[in-house]
Amino acid sequence: MLEDITVMLNWDEETQNWVTRIPELNGISTFGKTQEEALNNTRELILGYLDSMQDLRLRVPLNASQLRRLRAALR
Repeated sequence: MLEDITVMLNWDEETQNWVTRIPELNGISTFGKTQEEALNNTRELILGYLDSMQDLRLRVPLNASQLRRLRAALR
């Protein structure tokens, strides 16, 4: 489903949260109290990141085909 990006999911002992990071999207990161919450927050983060990058006319580090697949997978 998300073959063009890597979602890294790790437990943060200090904050007691699950933390996600996406290296392919400039290392954007979010968290949640449960894995499910962290992954749902990640979905929203990715969509917001892509929309913001487009609005600001900044380059996203994925090609057009990868962007289409990613948006389709997350909608």
